[in-house]
Amino acid sequence: MTYNYNSRDTSNNASSAHSNRTFTVPIMTRSGYIHNRTFSEEQDPYVYPTSKVLINSFGIQDYDELREKEYEVLKEKILTPETAKGRSINMDLLCAVHRYYFKEIYSWAGTFRTVPLYKIEDVIIPGLSLEYSDFQRLEYELRAAICSLNSIRWKRLTKSEIAKQLAEKAVEIWKIHPFRDGNTRATLGFIKIIAIDHDMPIDMSVFSRILSRPKLQNGGYGYSIRDMFLEASLPEKPEIKYLISTFEKALGVKK
Repeated sequence: MTYNYNSRDTSNNASSAHSNRTFTVPIMTRSGYIHNRTFSEEQDPYVYPTSKVLINSFGIQDYDELREKEYEVLKEKILTPETAKGRSINMDLLCAVHRYYFKEIYSWAGTFRTVPLYKIEDVIIPGLSLEYSDFQRLEYELRAAICSLNSIRWKRLTKSEIAKQLAEKAVEIWKIHPFRDGNTRATLGFIKIIAIDHDMPIDMSVFSRILSRPKLQNGGYGYSIRDMFLEASLPEKPEIKYLISTFEKALGVKK
């Protein structure tokens, strides 16, 4: 698989025909407070006005059907080994990963969102949305997160230390949420390239098995990888041990 690194596409092809209805969303801010923030439907040109499902190449307007289609398109891509040998680890690469994963589904694949973002959660912080980065600060915050990641001297670390660093740096990128959707998979794909390029074999099937919440023997459901990112991103008492443990499994850390 070859990525196109030539330039980061900053255009946005999403439709913009929406009514200007406003509504409030309870946001857990980065300082830990709950703040009701006002959003407008006119602010989100990425969705169909009637169904609120993301505008997609297949014309699907049912949320569950679109998620199934995404899984069908992406299931092999996340397992495919990629490399960026000779290329810079930067925002262009992150955009290239997102574009590679989602280009068959969304016209805006590989472009940063141009709208505020919220996602109402049903676990961990039910009924609330985490505060994601302001879309006008995406590049600034991503540049800082990726610079921090690039400063790590991987060869000096044990496998356990590598797992911890990869998990922590992945969280820094994930909670920015630079894309309108697909941030979890793009973050994992980006981290996968870093691991491979530094000769750290990583088993991506560990992550692909929990892209959705796995059903447990007791009939309940376990955490998805997104749930783990969310829990590790909380402003107060973040819990990252489950995410680190998952990275340890993927790297083959022996306990």
